[in-house]
Amino acid sequence: MAPNLTPYKIDGVKRRTSNSFPWVTAFFAVLAFILGTTILTPIPEKIRRRLGLERKVAPPARKKEPKPDVIYKDRVVEKKILVRPPYYEIKKGTDVSKTSRGFDYKYQIQEKAGRLASSERVKDGTYEASLTFSVVRPEAARRFGELVKQNPDLPEILPGLEALVENSRVSPFFKGFV
Repeated sequence: MAPNLTPYKIDGVKRRTSNSFPWVTAFFAVLAFILGTTILTPIPEKIRRRLGLERKVAPPARKKEPKPDVIYKDRVVEKKILVRPPYYEIKKGTDVSKTSRGFDYKYQIQEKAGRLASSERVKDGTYEASLTFSVVRPEAARRFGELVKQNPDLPEILPGLEALVENSRVSPFFKGFV
């Protein structure tokens, strides 16, 4: 017996040859192609028709129109009409000067005496609207006591916060937020 020249080769075990044609892979590839083409074409419907398994689709049923409520009284025809409320209804007595977020909304209308409408319509600046926003910018908390007033649990949540706040300063970008 000849000595084994390669230490990684086991005696009596043949290496699989990769030169053979992959028949199983080719079979599944052809099968998938045939199934894909038959599903995506009208062929299945033709087969169903020839076998007598045709699907019959019924036309959609028409909805019966509701009969209006008509009351005949002494030859006078009366019809009940139900009025739907609008989608969003503002109840009587609602303060519309506050928005849903609680912002105050103030408005003012100024009228000026003008000329005839036909001449005013042509002139620029006859109808104008101006909008002004007034915002109160809050002051930033600079001391530890001010922060604790806002949230008493801060010293427990952030144990080293007091030492950090002593040497801190408010960023100059804070004024640019508003």
